[in-house]
Amino acid sequence: MEKESSSGKTGPATKGILTKATSKAAGLINGEMGTSTGERYSGEFANGDLNGQGTYQWPTGQQYIGEYRNGIKHGQGTYWESDGSQYSGTFNNGMKDGQGTYIWLDGSKYVGEFTQGKMHGHGTYTYAEGDKFFGDTYVGEYVNGEKQGKGIFTWLDGSKYVGDFLHGKKHGNGTYTRRDGSRFAGEWRNDMAWTGVEYDPKLKIIRKAKEGRFFHIKE
Repeated sequence: MEKESSSGKTGPATKGILTKATSKAAGLINGEMGTSTGERYSGEFANGDLNGQGTYQWPTGQQYIGEYRNGIKHGQGTYWESDGSQYSGTFNNGMKDGQGTYIWLDGSKYVGEFTQGKMHGHGTYTYAEGDKFFGDTYVGEYVNGEKQGKGIFTWLDGSKYVGDFLHGKKHGNGTYTRRDGSRFAGEWRNDMAWTGVEYDPKLKIIRKAKEGRFFHIKE
């Protein structure tokens, strides 16, 4: 099961007290702000709110460095979770939205598109050491944080599946090729070869599948 990033919604900055300010051009000021809960902000302000480039730190370990608009993370920035996981990319109204990179604490990494805080669109997911899929990669489409649509899953040993995914599983039409060149091509359902043809490394048909059952081809 792939790890999913947090919702991505880091929300509006907590209101605090502006403790230091210096004027800048275009109506911006540089300043520092602190809250009674230990949160701190250092950066640009406009119209009495966080606007422009800044750094926001939480006492629980999270940190954001990037752009703000009207007190909300908006634009390009980097956000660190309290466990050390990190997202770098585009924010839209406080949420991960657009092109970005999310790196989990164990080193697993997703590079691609986000929508409303979730992996959504085209992306590449690389599994890290310690995961049961260590060294494997997926390149393809995501929907609401799951592999869905067209994609390519490559295992560390060189085996590869090219085809359709649904809810994170091989589902639809696809071809699974082993490292020796043997393969199964056809329909998949819930990660299981369903209806199709299996070939040996020389692409000779050796058996066929129908509704999940395999039948050997007689010589």
